[in-house]
Amino acid sequence: MSGLREFDALFGGMHNGELFVCGGRPGDGKTAFSTFLAIQTARQGKHVCIFTMEMQNIQVMNRMFAGYAGIDPDKLRASYLTEEELEQMETFAGAWKDLPLYIDYTPGNTVRDIRSTVLLKKKSG
Repeated sequence: MSGLREFDALFGGMHNGELFVCGGRPGDGKTAFSTFLAIQTARQGKHVCIFTMEMQNIQVMNRMFAGYAGIDPDKLRASYLTEEELEQMETFAGAWKDLPLYIDYTPGNTVRDIRSTVLLKKKSG
């Protein structure tokens, strides 16, 4: 299950071999939605690959940690975090370090590149 009741009701949850593509206009919450699904799935022990061409790996991870820690992403982008907020983000980073979650930021990725990466990750565990 995804952790989102409406999503699970609409799609019947997530199943092996399925590919979800999330699209929308800037600021629609694509990254927040996608990373939430990815984290929920990885926390269930399932392997997850996130492919992004809009932000680098560290930016995606920072958004994940900030979202779960309840930190305003604008403060994160502007580097105005308090010591407490930094500690909260570090806590989430430590809790997630062993999740089966892979993030790929490769500008210009093709479908063939993504397929190759997924197959390599699948073989390696």
